[in-house]
Amino acid sequence: MVEQKSYSGYGLTLIPLTKEDLPTILKWRNDERVLKYMMPSTPQNLFSITFWFNSMKKRTDHRAFMIISDDTNEKIGFIEFKNIHPEKGEGGTASFLNPELIGKGVGMRLNFLKEKVYFDLGVSTIIVYLRNVNDRNIHIWERLGAKYIGMKDDFKIYESTRETRYDAIDVISKERGYYDEWRLFRESVMK
Repeated sequence: MVEQKSYSGYGLTLIPLTKEDLPTILKWRNDERVLKYMMPSTPQNLFSITFWFNSMKKRTDHRAFMIISDDTNEKIGFIEFKNIHPEKGEGGTASFLNPELIGKGVGMRLNFLKEKVYFDLGVSTIIVYLRNVNDRNIHIWERLGAKYIGMKDDFKIYESTRETRYDAIDVISKERGYYDEWRLFRESVMK
Protein backbone atom coordinates (compact mmCIF):
# COMPACT_ATOMS: atom_id res chain seq x y z
CA MET A 1 0.00 0.00 0.00
CA VAL A 2 1.37 3.42 -0.86
CA GLU A 3 1.83 5.98 1.86
CA GLN A 4 -1.49 7.55 2.74
CA LYS A 5 -2.51 10.82 4.27
CA SER A 6 -5.55 11.61 6.40
CA TYR A 7 -8.62 13.54 5.24
CA SER A 8 -11.06 15.60 7.29
CA GLY A 9 -14.39 17.30 6.75
CA TYR A 10 -18.10 17.25 7.52
CA GLY A 11 -17.49 16.09 11.10
CA LEU A 12 -15.46 13.06 9.96
CA THR A 13 -11.79 12.16 9.60
CA LEU A 14 -10.28 9.35 7.53
CA ILE A 15 -7.06 7.87 8.92
CA PRO A 16 -5.03 5.10 7.26
CA LEU A 17 -6.08 1.59 8.24
CA THR A 18 -3.63 -0.32 10.44
CA LYS A 19 -3.31 -3.99 11.30
CA GLU A 20 -4.56 -3.14 14.81
CA ASP A 21 -7.91 -2.05 13.26
CA LEU A 22 -8.62 -5.45 11.70
CA PRO A 23 -10.48 -7.02 14.67
CA THR A 24 -12.79 -3.99 14.82
CA ILE A 25 -13.64 -4.00 11.13
CA LEU A 26 -14.06 -7.78 11.22
CA LYS A 27 -16.60 -7.44 14.04
CA TRP A 28 -18.57 -4.78 12.14
CA ARG A 29 -18.33 -6.59 8.78
CA ASN A 30 -19.62 -9.86 10.24
CA ASP A 31 -22.59 -8.22 11.97
CA GLU A 32 -25.76 -9.38 10.19
CA ARG A 33 -26.86 -5.74 9.64
CA VAL A 34 -23.73 -5.20 7.51
CA LEU A 35 -22.97 -8.70 6.25
CA LYS A 36 -26.10 -8.94 4.09
CA TYR A 37 -24.74 -6.11 1.90
CA MET A 38 -21.17 -7.37 1.57
CA MET A 39 -19.42 -9.23 -1.22
CA PRO A 40 -18.90 -11.99 -0.29
CA SER A 41 -21.88 -12.11 2.05
CA THR A 42 -20.37 -14.83 4.21
CA PRO A 43 -18.65 -14.19 7.54
CA GLN A 44 -14.90 -13.65 7.35
CA ASN A 45 -12.28 -14.60 9.92
CA LEU A 46 -9.18 -12.81 11.18
CA PHE A 47 -6.93 -14.92 8.93
CA SER A 48 -8.82 -13.94 5.76
CA ILE A 49 -9.00 -10.26 6.62
CA THR A 50 -5.31 -10.21 7.58
CA PHE A 51 -4.47 -11.87 4.25
CA TRP A 52 -6.50 -9.15 2.46
CA PHE A 53 -4.74 -6.41 4.46
CA ASN A 54 -1.25 -7.78 3.71
CA SER A 55 -1.98 -8.17 -0.02
CA MET A 56 -3.49 -4.66 -0.16
CA LYS A 57 -0.27 -3.15 1.25
CA LYS A 58 1.50 -4.24 -1.96
CA ARG A 59 -1.01 -2.58 -4.27
CA THR A 60 -0.88 0.96 -5.58
CA ASP A 61 -4.53 0.98 -6.70
CA HIS A 62 -6.08 0.65 -3.21
CA ARG A 63 -6.35 2.91 -0.16
CA ALA A 64 -8.07 1.92 3.09
CA PHE A 65 -9.09 4.10 6.03
CA MET A 66 -10.84 4.04 9.34
CA ILE A 67 -13.58 6.64 9.71
CA ILE A 68 -13.39 8.75 12.87
CA SER A 69 -16.23 10.85 14.29
CA ASP A 70 -14.84 14.30 15.07
CA ASP A 71 -17.51 14.71 17.79
CA THR A 72 -16.49 11.63 19.80
CA ASN A 73 -13.00 10.92 18.39
CA GLU A 74 -14.11 7.27 18.05
CA LYS A 75 -13.63 4.95 15.11
CA ILE A 76 -17.04 4.52 13.51
CA GLY A 77 -16.44 2.84 10.16
CA PHE A 78 -14.20 1.65 7.37
CA ILE A 79 -13.74 2.78 3.77
CA GLU A 80 -11.69 1.39 0.93
CA PHE A 81 -10.92 3.14 -2.34
CA LYS A 82 -10.14 0.43 -4.87
CA ASN A 83 -9.33 -0.21 -8.50
CA ILE A 84 -7.97 3.32 -8.78
CA HIS A 85 -6.90 4.14 -12.33
CA PRO A 86 -6.01 7.85 -12.55
CA GLU A 87 -5.00 7.46 -16.19
CA LYS A 88 -8.65 6.61 -16.92
CA GLY A 89 -10.07 8.78 -14.13
CA GLU A 90 -11.85 5.72 -12.71
CA GLY A 91 -12.11 4.01 -9.35
CA GLY A 92 -14.44 2.32 -6.93
CA THR A 93 -15.25 2.36 -3.27
CA ALA A 94 -16.54 0.14 -0.51
CA SER A 95 -17.45 1.19 3.00
CA PHE A 96 -19.38 0.18 6.06
CA LEU A 97 -20.12 1.67 9.45
CA ASN A 98 -20.36 0.42 12.95
CA PRO A 99 -23.84 -1.15 12.67
CA GLU A 100 -25.09 0.98 15.58
CA LEU A 101 -24.68 4.08 13.37
CA ILE A 102 -26.57 2.90 10.29
CA GLY A 103 -29.32 5.37 9.41
CA LYS A 104 -27.85 8.23 11.47
CA GLY A 105 -26.79 10.45 8.53
CA VAL A 106 -23.12 9.46 8.52
CA GLY A 107 -23.27 7.87 5.05
CA MET A 108 -24.19 11.06 3.22
CA ARG A 109 -21.52 13.09 5.05
CA LEU A 110 -19.03 10.37 4.15
CA ASN A 111 -19.95 10.81 0.49
CA PHE A 112 -19.10 14.51 0.74
CA LEU A 113 -15.70 13.66 2.26
CA LYS A 114 -15.01 10.96 -0.35
CA GLU A 115 -14.81 13.71 -2.95
CA LYS A 116 -11.59 15.04 -1.42
CA VAL A 117 -10.01 11.60 -1.72
CA TYR A 118 -11.31 11.01 -5.24
CA PHE A 119 -9.93 14.36 -6.32
CA ASP A 120 -6.49 13.62 -4.82
CA LEU A 121 -6.45 10.20 -6.49
CA GLY A 122 -7.40 11.58 -9.90
CA VAL A 123 -10.75 9.75 -9.92
CA SER A 124 -13.68 11.45 -11.64
CA THR A 125 -15.84 8.43 -12.56
CA ILE A 126 -16.85 5.91 -9.91
CA ILE A 127 -18.24 2.45 -10.54
CA VAL A 128 -20.27 1.16 -7.58
CA TYR A 129 -21.70 -2.32 -6.98
CA LEU A 130 -24.63 -2.29 -4.55
CA ARG A 131 -26.44 -5.40 -3.41
CA ASN A 132 -29.96 -4.98 -4.79
CA VAL A 133 -31.47 -5.17 -1.27
CA ASN A 134 -29.33 -2.26 -0.02
CA ASP A 135 -32.09 0.32 -0.39
CA ARG A 136 -30.41 2.93 1.81
CA ASN A 137 -27.17 3.00 -0.21
CA ILE A 138 -29.01 2.77 -3.53
CA HIS A 139 -31.05 5.82 -2.50
CA ILE A 140 -27.89 7.75 -1.56
CA TRP A 141 -26.13 7.00 -4.87
CA GLU A 142 -29.24 7.80 -6.91
CA ARG A 143 -29.61 11.06 -4.99
CA LEU A 144 -25.98 11.81 -5.91
CA GLY A 145 -26.93 11.42 -9.58
CA ALA A 146 -25.41 7.99 -10.20
CA LYS A 147 -26.66 6.27 -13.34
CA TYR A 148 -27.81 2.65 -13.20
CA ILE A 149 -25.86 0.69 -15.83
CA GLY A 150 -26.79 -2.94 -15.14
CA MET A 151 -26.77 -5.97 -12.87
CA LYS A 152 -24.17 -8.57 -11.98
CA ASP A 153 -25.51 -11.43 -9.91
CA ASP A 154 -27.54 -9.70 -7.21
CA PHE A 155 -25.67 -6.39 -7.42
CA LYS A 156 -26.87 -3.23 -9.13
CA ILE A 157 -24.05 -1.42 -10.91
CA TYR A 158 -23.99 2.36 -10.94
CA GLU A 159 -21.71 4.84 -12.65
CA SER A 160 -21.22 8.24 -11.11
CA THR A 161 -19.43 11.20 -12.70
CA ARG A 162 -17.82 14.07 -10.81
CA GLU A 163 -20.06 16.64 -12.46
CA THR A 164 -23.33 14.97 -11.44
CA ARG A 165 -22.07 14.28 -7.89
CA TYR A 166 -20.92 17.88 -7.41
CA ASP A 167 -24.25 19.27 -8.63
CA ALA A 168 -26.17 16.93 -6.32
CA ILE A 169 -23.91 17.68 -3.34
CA ASP A 170 -24.54 21.42 -3.88
CA VAL A 171 -28.20 20.78 -3.10
CA ILE A 172 -27.82 18.11 -0.40
CA SER A 173 -25.09 19.97 1.51
CA LYS A 174 -27.44 22.96 1.84
CA GLU A 175 -30.13 20.69 3.27
CA ARG A 176 -27.67 19.13 5.73
CA GLY A 177 -25.96 22.34 6.86
CA TYR A 178 -22.58 21.64 5.23
CA TYR A 179 -22.84 23.92 2.20
CA ASP A 180 -20.17 26.45 3.28
CA GLU A 181 -17.60 23.70 3.82
CA TRP A 182 -18.59 21.98 0.55
CA ARG A 183 -18.49 25.27 -1.42
CA LEU A 184 -14.93 26.00 -0.22
CA PHE A 185 -13.77 22.57 -1.40
CA ARG A 186 -15.57 22.84 -4.73
CA GLU A 187 -14.19 26.30 -5.40
CA SER A 188 -10.64 25.15 -4.55
CA VAL A 189 -10.73 22.29 -7.06
CA MET A 190 -12.45 24.27 -9.82
CA LYS A 191 -9.62 26.81 -10.09
